[in-house]
Amino acid sequence: MLTWDLFKNYLLSPRTGSLIRVISRLCIFGIGVSVFALILVMSVMSGFHRNIKQKLLAVEPHLVVTNLKGLQDQVVAEISKEPGAEYHSFEQQDVILRTVDGLFGGAVANGLESPAMEQFLKRAEKFSNHRKSSMEDDLDLSALAPGEVLMGVDLAHSLGVLSGDEVVVVPPESLLLPAGEVPEYARVRVKKLLSTELSDIDSQMIYYGLGQTFQRFGNTASRQTGIMVRLKHSENFKPLQGRLQKLGVTVESWVDRNSTLFFALTLEKYAIATFLGLSALITSFSIITVLVLLVTHKRGDIGMLKAMGLSRRKTRRVFAGIGLLLSAIGLGGGLLLGVAVASFLKAYPLNILPDIYYDSSIPAEVDVATLIVATIGAILVAVAAAWIPSRIAAQESVVDGLRAD
Repeated sequence: MLTWDLFKNYLLSPRTGSLIRVISRLCIFGIGVSVFALILVMSVMSGFHRNIKQKLLAVEPHLVVTNLKGLQDQVVAEISKEPGAEYHSFEQQDVILRTVDGLFGGAVANGLESPAMEQFLKRAEKFSNHRKSSMEDDLDLSALAPGEVLMGVDLAHSLGVLSGDEVVVVPPESLLLPAGEVPEYARVRVKKLLSTELSDIDSQMIYYGLGQTFQRFGNTASRQTGIMVRLKHSENFKPLQGRLQKLGVTVESWVDRNSTLFFALTLEKYAIATFLGLSALITSFSIITVLVLLVTHKRGDIGMLKAMGLSRRKTRRVFAGIGLLLSAIGLGGGLLLGVAVASFLKAYPLNILPDIYYDSSIPAEVDVATLIVATIGAILVAVAAAWIPSRIAAQESVVDGLRAD
């Protein structure tokens, strides 16, 4: 009760000094803005990471099994034991593309079975913001005909290729053939341009029907065959991965295949959180300025309270409580406003970003861990910042305080 009365009369009352009152309000505003910025920015980054992960999982198999070594039947039997698991065969190889205009470019060719191709296209269309330009409603989701491919939209733009154009595909080994020897090649038609908003796919991938295209290439050095698996729950891949690895095959999860991307996103998140946290830390130490000014200007009142029986311990607790109240108002306001704005962005994302980004909207995902860490950190800083001036007030003698009055 005494702490609140002193806080109200010393820091918020119009009768107190204008300097202390202005600095106190600036302190509350600064803490609130810092916490608000921390919560909002981290929520937006969490939203971006969530969207990137969703788009990645839309086109990325949860497990990729290679180096089967004649163990395909055992692998299929093990996968079949997993409830809700789907699996399809695939092949992948590096190729060189040549357009009718004489432009060359490298690509990665992926051969998928008809059901896998249809599911892949449906998931890619669901998360694409370019449906009208790159994945029109008339896109045939049936198996690609022999000699037809889907090409990533960025790869097509770099080569000047449009839907319906023909390109010549040759394996990289053709570059090592002796002069005068004709390399193996295939002429394919680009049926549609594919946009997944994932740069690794849009800028270097072409897709074709497994067993219907590139049969003439045979077993090129880069050709890789295997089984791709999609699970009912993408996060629950470790048990099946462990069982398959015991069979002696190579198994990569979607986390392993994108570890570089996830590391970069995590590092970015921690770096921004560190800098925003430091700004909030610097702002929180303005509590020291407010309390030191308060103790200096109210030495007489402190001496009077001590003469009336207020002990040093009680004096220290009272002025530490004033600092905590000062911090709590800014912290509470920043938390409430940050959570409110982040929740609004989560429900109604703002579509204001250009299409060059992964997502043209500004999403948000309120991270409970961030809220807890920000709250605990702000409280600890407030306690540290309030404790130092409170010790100065507690050490003030009664005589010196009354003389100052």
